[in-house]
Amino acid sequence: MHLKINDYYVLYTSPAPPFIDGNNRLMIPLRAVGNLLGARVTYEPKTKTAVVAFGDDTLRLAVGSSTAWVNGQAIEMDTEPVMIRQSMFIPAKILMEAFHFAGEWDRRHRILTLRDARFFNAAIEDFKDMQLKVASVSDHVFVPRSFELQYEISDIEVNGEMLSWLDQRMNIRMINTENRAISDDEAEIWVLTSIADGYSTHSRFRESVKAGESFEIAFDGSGGGSWKTDDIQFIALFSRLLPNPS
Repeated sequence: MHLKINDYYVLYTSPAPPFIDGNNRLMIPLRAVGNLLGARVTYEPKTKTAVVAFGDDTLRLAVGSSTAWVNGQAIEMDTEPVMIRQSMFIPAKILMEAFHFAGEWDRRHRILTLRDARFFNAAIEDFKDMQLKVASVSDHVFVPRSFELQYEISDIEVNGEMLSWLDQRMNIRMINTENRAISDDEAEIWVLTSIADGYSTHSRFRESVKAGESFEIAFDGSGGGSWKTDDIQFIALFSRLLPNPS
């Protein structure tokens, strides 16, 4: 199952990608709610309680409790927040209910899309301004089916200055959802890796794909900067059907 936010797919979030829990609910890292949606997030380690504020609404919830509080009113959830790798994961469903996000469930491809004009991430917006200047006809021509990531962040010395260096390898399996073949000049796939302090890398792929065909993108990349972190914040994928140039 995959998460889509407005016009991009979320392949990875720190410290782990979204997942389906035992109650068949999509769980999202709390830090991704702040990073990708632009919500104001606070967390109290002693009580394992999080407060999420978005617009005029506030959501409070705790690890291991099925009770959430929206603007001071108790709401019973059908699952519970959990801790994974010292990070809190919360149900996407309660975010939709608390903040009135529009949600679309693609049963065939098992994709939950959250839509809201208020969502904001600086790295996403900067990337769009620089690379996606032409509006797309469709943002779901190619749909991700599986994703594998291997990466390492290490410190290196360059001209007497210590820098952080990222080496990453991705394998992304996708499918053409159109009822026709797509040529490599009709569509494009962009993968954006965001790390920290505004540092990010991006890669562009063009594929000719038959109708309904599955295909795989393999990517090896590296880059460095003065940022200091030990993790990737998120990896986003844009799948774009381009307008006819004529």
